[in-house]
Amino acid sequence: MAVTADECRAMLAAAEENDVLLGSSYRLHWEPHHQKLMEFTEKQTYGVPKSITTEFSWNRRDNKPWLLDKALAGGLDFLYTVFYTIQAGCYATGESPISAVAHTTTTRDVYPEGIEETMSAILQFPGGAVMTARASYAYGNHLFTVAADKGTYRIEADGSESGRGSVFGQSGRGNVNGKRLEILRFGKIETIKFPDVYQLANLHDAFAESILNQTPFKADGEM
Repeated sequence: MAVTADECRAMLAAAEENDVLLGSSYRLHWEPHHQKLMEFTEKQTYGVPKSITTEFSWNRRDNKPWLLDKALAGGLDFLYTVFYTIQAGCYATGESPISAVAHTTTTRDVYPEGIEETMSAILQFPGGAVMTARASYAYGNHLFTVAADKGTYRIEADGSESGRGSVFGQSGRGNVNGKRLEILRFGKIETIKFPDVYQLANLHDAFAESILNQTPFKADGEM
């Protein structure tokens, strides 16, 4: 939403002062595989989440050079990509994390001070769930796995149709290429595959409806 927490606070204050709705373009609240996982959390379909593993890493090489400018990017890859995984942890547990520790590494000298190449973090949630979250510009890997006391479920990339599936990413058109939700329980595996949707279009429609009807927006500015 911004490159610093102070900027975010100023935006929240301005929205409240002017009585307008502030939202974030976090589209995965409108992606059907992620929505199904949220339903598992709400209904505790497979019990209480105990362990969550997430990663949203991509090989930047020398693409998007603006990411090396702290004034534009705000900082390391953690701000640009791993917030997807932290938000996933929030809706996988229905909670916000209460503690975090992190470790950073950089292997290329193109990254200036304050722009780390890779960050790994461990976050704890009030209900006892522990999440490992990682993001890197050094390689490509996407993970989203939730281990609960009655089963494990995960969203996996399925590039069979498009050749470039992604757990958290999307194509330029605003729809997701290749996802599937895989459920493992007592040695049995169930796979759920939903059609691709235009996540951003659905998000914009929901934002407009929240404005018109004065109802809460799932990706509000405070979150």
